[in-house]
Amino acid sequence: MPNRAAALSPSCPAGRYRSRLERRDRAFGRRGDPQQIRTNGASSNRTAAGALLGAVRPAFRCSSRHIWIFALALLAGISQTATSSACDLTNLTIAIDIGHSIANPGAISATGKTEYAFNHRFAEEFVKTGEIRTSIRFEIIDQRGKDLSLGARAAAAGRLSAGLFLSFHHDSVNPKYLEKPGDNDAKPGFSRHARGYSIFVSSRNPRYGESLELARAIGKAFRRGGLPPSLHHAEMIAGENRDLLDPDLGIYDAPFAVIAKNTVPAILIELGVIVHPEEERTLERPAYRERLISDILDGVGNYCR
Repeated sequence: MPNRAAALSPSCPAGRYRSRLERRDRAFGRRGDPQQIRTNGASSNRTAAGALLGAVRPAFRCSSRHIWIFALALLAGISQTATSSACDLTNLTIAIDIGHSIANPGAISATGKTEYAFNHRFAEEFVKTGEIRTSIRFEIIDQRGKDLSLGARAAAAGRLSAGLFLSFHHDSVNPKYLEKPGDNDAKPGFSRHARGYSIFVSSRNPRYGESLELARAIGKAFRRGGLPPSLHHAEMIAGENRDLLDPDLGIYDAPFAVIAKNTVPAILIELGVIVHPEEERTLERPAYRERLISDILDGVGNYCR
């Protein structure tokens, strides 16, 4: 199999895109081979991107694959410009999904706490702060931790007449990167392989353009606040290999049912990597969580303007 990174010429837009990603990787001290980072656009956009292929190909010394990547990026920019995100903040309902459940609690942190516990706490704090600072109506889909299907969570947004859907999660890493403290396999695993936030949209969502615009607004708010995105979900290994739409803002495309089956603009946010010991401690700080909440609310406000 050819080396995908080496095949990208510096004269090609995709090559410059990858080079920027490699510089970014080094700046944040991330592990892993930059050659194994996937930077494709959403596959559902390929038909529309094909219309741009003939127009841009003569301008660059690139293969068809590189032009596809460039055309997808160009298409995303056009889509963002053409999509109107106007929404009335005084008459907006946001459906809040607490990722996972009591019975299926998700990832286990470096100190043995469940992801669901992190998700539940953050969702409640987010709603409390949002109700104080804004006139937005917030609806938590399930506060009691029932094991709702992902489809049922998505359907709830329509039932609540929500204008936006936010799913809150906390992240882990691929099992191959997890380490055990000493020789005690009973203790929870930890890893310093990755840290930072990630934002997911789904190109299968009928409101994909607006979902992507919302993700960008929140990603920009995170970056203005100095928060680093995590790029580890784009690593070309089993269980990851997600399409990285925007490495600067940490935005991915993924077929997650909870956002793919939604009928409103929907995003899933991984707020931090709880198997990373230092990041878990950071996420335990109320001031840091308040900062995340403020950035998300700012992003929603900017999206609606």
